[in-house]
Amino acid sequence: MMMAVAAALLTGCSWPWLGKDEPKEQSQKTQTIDIGWGGQEWRSCDVEETCPKPTPKTVLLPALRPQTTGQTPFPKIEAARPALAVAHKVHFKFAQAVPTQDGVDRLTRIQQEIRASHVIHITGHTDDIGGSRVNERLALRRAAFVAAWLKRHGIRNPMEVEAKGKCCYLAPNDTEDGRAANRRVEVVLRERQSNLAGNKSSTTKKEIVR
Repeated sequence: MMMAVAAALLTGCSWPWLGKDEPKEQSQKTQTIDIGWGGQEWRSCDVEETCPKPTPKTVLLPALRPQTTGQTPFPKIEAARPALAVAHKVHFKFAQAVPTQDGVDRLTRIQQEIRASHVIHITGHTDDIGGSRVNERLALRRAAFVAAWLKRHGIRNPMEVEAKGKCCYLAPNDTEDGRAANRRVEVVLRERQSNLAGNKSSTTKKEIVR
């Protein structure tokens, strides 16, 4: 009977190395990595767990940043424009320092347009008939006539008078109409801030009349 009890005990008890099941290998989960949109940028994420699922309202692409060249953008500033100038032409009779009737009418209009802020540039011209020295003197006499006429009519603005004889023609001198167009005095009205001494374009005789 003792032998039967011992056999029953041996059958019901399990030894430490026999009573436990052997550990099973843990199944390894395969991750699928994708790119998802979140937090205003694209990020890598697990497809099944963390990847956000876009909806029709989801912003799929970030706003593009403006490309910079390393220079601070400044508004474009246009170059300062020169003071506005108004030009008139007073025509003269052939070989004389006397204006035509149209020239007299033009002098009257010039007088009416002159403002206190104007500086007056007066340049005499001739046609190509005659020698250079004669035409140079005639051009200066024509310019001086216009300056004197304006002063007689109450103009006290600073005036610059110069001569460009056989030079700077407006029209060909092979017709009478062309030569008549070239026999002229050009009167330019500029605002006073323009610098009289800064005009270096002429190489002919020049004088300041005040």
